[in-house]
Amino acid sequence: MEVGGSANIAKKKPSPFGLGKPMTEHLITDISYRTDAPEPISAFVGREYDTLRHVVWSPIRETSFAWREVFDAGLLRQMMHNRIRPFDWKKAEAQHRNFRQVLEDHGAIVHEPDFIREIFSQYGTRDIGFVIDDLFVAARPRRQYRQNEQIGMRPIRSRLPKVGWLDSGSVEGGDVMLDEGIVMVGQSEESDAKGVDALRYLLEQQKIDREVVPIHFSHRGVIHLDCKLAVVGPRLALAQISAFAPASLKFLESRFELVPVTDTEQRDVQINVVPLGGGKTIVKESARRVAEALAQHGLTPVPVPYDDVTTLPGSFRCTTLPLVRSPTMGSTT
Repeated sequence: MEVGGSANIAKKKPSPFGLGKPMTEHLITDISYRTDAPEPISAFVGREYDTLRHVVWSPIRETSFAWREVFDAGLLRQMMHNRIRPFDWKKAEAQHRNFRQVLEDHGAIVHEPDFIREIFSQYGTRDIGFVIDDLFVAARPRRQYRQNEQIGMRPIRSRLPKVGWLDSGSVEGGDVMLDEGIVMVGQSEESDAKGVDALRYLLEQQKIDREVVPIHFSHRGVIHLDCKLAVVGPRLALAQISAFAPASLKFLESRFELVPVTDTEQRDVQINVVPLGGGKTIVKESARRVAEALAQHGLTPVPVPYDDVTTLPGSFRCTTLPLVRSPTMGSTT
């Protein structure tokens, strides 16, 4: 069942990658009910650290992507505050495949979206959607080429009982983070206040009782909230303290014990971890101090090599889209 969206849908410019209709028209054509769909997935995510059962993961594939096609002021600001270097495609692909195996070894069922040619960022599945309680929300990226990633998600969305669409603004999944009773939305270069309002309206319409809290930063150039914060357990989070505006930092300190991550560790994307459940958390193999800090707080770090993937600023959370996290054992489909 598709929910949300707007009755008056404005036309947008075609994709620079020649992938067909813009996102707003995809939204219209994607609503039809499929009678031949595979078994449904009962999507549910209530907390960031519950046991990961179902997840969307996409391979890294070498493409002829041209940065000049997407270069803008936002990307320039991101380059000033983050380390951005080109992939060694073969090494990055191998490490990313190994990461998938680790997910499966820990019991997660992995779902792959359809491949969309010439979109190199499709491996960053976190940003194209997110689950809040039992509602899958299709993200609303500001960049046209990322909007087209929604095409690849069609087969997976067809298996989800509830899918919601945002009718204004921009929100990407990397900016969305859950805790008890709240949804935090980072106000990065990729998500904005209109997107926060649209998400708040959608949750109200679906009678999902969560407060939507915008999280503001101390500087521009933030890629996503999950490059600055990671909720890893009850009232526990990794954080780059200096990244947050005073009011937002005060809010975070009221809810979590914040385990500091240094500026150098943040630029190496070491904060972008993935909780597996049961106190286990995937961390970069090279993030030894962060792993030790997690262990000191009673968590079990699961080190995985990922340095060749994080030459571009995205790590484990960026490259996974949880569909089901369960606090208890049992069937999730």
